[in-house]
Amino acid sequence: MANTVALGFYVGSLVARAQGRGTLGRVLSYTGLGLATGSAAIGGHMSYAQSSGASHAATAARTLTTDWIDLGPLDDLPEGRPALRTAPGTGVTAPLAAVRRGARVDVFVGACSHLSGPLYEGSVEEVRGHACLVCPWHDSAFDLDDGEPRRGPAANPQEKLEVRMEAGRVMARLPARHQ
Repeated sequence: MANTVALGFYVGSLVARAQGRGTLGRVLSYTGLGLATGSAAIGGHMSYAQSSGASHAATAARTLTTDWIDLGPLDDLPEGRPALRTAPGTGVTAPLAAVRRGARVDVFVGACSHLSGPLYEGSVEEVRGHACLVCPWHDSAFDLDDGEPRRGPAANPQEKLEVRMEAGRVMARLPARHQ
């Protein structure tokens, strides 16, 4: 809608300049430029920061329930590399990528936020001073601590699950913000 209004300012600018009113034409064209720039910024924010259809991990996270998911014994997870675990979702089974670092486990939605690459087939690497889970398809790197992208092309954070240990078993669930 904002781009349509910006187009109207540009048409008004063209008409004003054709009538010899150059100053009004410039004001209208700069107003249209400002409005188009603002519209682009809002659209970019909606697409990348709010995951309005851009994050494939957010789409996969929506299939998960908010219940605690038993991912098995801690000792069954390999040290320092991602492992595939599955979670019951709403009508489908969702892949998860679990990374063990000693007694700590980080669990992410298994589909990369960029193009749904299988993160559980990726690797763990040091990127810009952060331990990261790296997508095998396009080399996007996500911080194991918070899921933030440390290297692109991914622009969205990776959906990370809450983790707790219960009698030597790893339990995970979506954070409260998804409830």
